[in-house]
Amino acid sequence: MQAACVKVLWEARQNGTPTVGDATVLELVESDSERLSLVFRDHAAWGTMIVEGQTKGTHRLADPPEA
Repeated sequence: MQAACVKVLWEARQNGTPTVGDATVLELVESDSERLSLVFRDHAAWGTMIVEGQTKGTHRLADPPEA
């Protein structure tokens, strides 16, 4: 389930719309969870690789670090 969520966020980034509504992600991966945060509970990626979007209830992949 986590990998599927990351895939949705990755594809959104590739399509030029990196910020995605949590409900949209959960719907696309057919999750029974009501919150994206519960899918990533206690996972190191939450808050580091997957970060909040500018709008409440959205998330995106973090920008890669500059070399």
